[in-house]
Amino acid sequence: MKDVLLLNPPCHFSRGRPRTLERTGPNLGLLYLAAYVHRHSRAFRVRYLDCAPERLSLPEVGRRVQALEPFAVGISVASFNLQGAVELAEHIRRTRPDTFIFAGGPHLTLDPGFVERNPGLFDHAITGEAERTFLDSLERLLSGERLPALRAGEPVMDLDSLPFPDRSLTRRSAYQTGDMLLLSRGCHFPCYFCSASALRSPIRHRSVGNLLAEIEALLPVYQGRFLFSDDTFTRDRDLVLEFCREMKKRRLGIRWQCGSRVDMLDDELLAEMRAAGCEQVGMGVESASERLRRDVVKKGRFTNEDIRRVVRTCHRLGIRAGAYFILGHHTETPEELRATREMILGYGFYGVSVQLLLPYPGTGLFEIARDQGIINEDIIDRYAHGETGEGYGAYPIFTPPEMNVESLIREMHAIQRRFYLRPRMAWRFLHRDYRFPRELLLDARQFLSLVHSGGSVGRPYTYRKRGVRSPAGRTASSSRETGRARTRW
Repeated sequence: MKDVLLLNPPCHFSRGRPRTLERTGPNLGLLYLAAYVHRHSRAFRVRYLDCAPERLSLPEVGRRVQALEPFAVGISVASFNLQGAVELAEHIRRTRPDTFIFAGGPHLTLDPGFVERNPGLFDHAITGEAERTFLDSLERLLSGERLPALRAGEPVMDLDSLPFPDRSLTRRSAYQTGDMLLLSRGCHFPCYFCSASALRSPIRHRSVGNLLAEIEALLPVYQGRFLFSDDTFTRDRDLVLEFCREMKKRRLGIRWQCGSRVDMLDDELLAEMRAAGCEQVGMGVESASERLRRDVVKKGRFTNEDIRRVVRTCHRLGIRAGAYFILGHHTETPEELRATREMILGYGFYGVSVQLLLPYPGTGLFEIARDQGIINEDIIDRYAHGETGEGYGAYPIFTPPEMNVESLIREMHAIQRRFYLRPRMAWRFLHRDYRFPRELLLDARQFLSLVHSGGSVGRPYTYRKRGVRSPAGRTASSSRETGRARTRW
């Protein structure tokens, strides 16, 4: 059997050590890929390395690649870990020049030209969903065929036909308690900043029976705690109701959380979700300005009163209501920014994630930022190779004309401090996590980070080079979190 190594990079390596955002669980996409190869081929044996949770330095990854002598290496590439992916590919190229280096993931799907602009970095890249195309590529290379540098992945329309992610490849203790699940793939909502909508993959759902079979298989291992990684878990209301009612019927007794939208939650649905074990719902609110949400973000037409209604319903049912916000939207005014701060502090959210805008390829925001000279493909390539600074904070940040990055960062940190550094917040997290030492340790680290810097413990923006500035004079510094469905409050 030929060994295939799948690698999940950190944001970047600083002096050879991995630096990244906090992660709740492993890369499900890579584990789905591994399971698919194992089910459909006896020619390949897949291994998995997650550099940051395993604290693997660049030299250590090189030593493991040397010892394994893999036939191929697959690297998952997102915009936030683009630097780490490039560093891994370059190191493996030096360590094992005969190994085929594959790359895939959302960044290459949205910016396939990156492969051509950086020749010699990857041998092959797959855009979109890679299960079938990756295995087909491996088999062709094994038979001696030549392949193009870039191939389009074939979406899996029947999600029930996929094997469950191969979690046996991971070291469970490297991650937080509980595990991640997916009910669906694809997103059709047109939020202008979001790469998920820009991927434009068809929307598909697993059946309730298939999802429950995976949950029942995982119950003995993950203490009945799960996190749905879907961008909008409640998109198919009837399917979620069916899931909740079947959960109650089987009396599985799990606790779970998910992400949704204000306009896709109602009293009946929330009540059924709570009865089925839902403890927490995160909603993309983005701004207190109904104008921005409707006309700029393209988030929908829900009102601020709708937000209050959903939060009150969650409180009444015992569901923790969290919200995601972004500061510095296109055309946002100082008055609208102040309204967002007041909403965050005054609407009774259990937790919030406050971010700045980063223009990802393929999104509407990218086009706006390119027109303003904030970003283009050359800037992405220089960022990928560390030429604009070290770390995720070197990625250009979008700001509206009336604001600047420094003031937005100060506002973001001030909001996070005022929201989280309250006695009742400390009690909430202590009450939630007192049985889980790993979560308590993370809570303590988050608290100290907020006191010290006002930002997240991940601190992806603190590793930039001194004095480096992004285009148009905007300092490349922030505290953005990524992977919304994986956020812990």
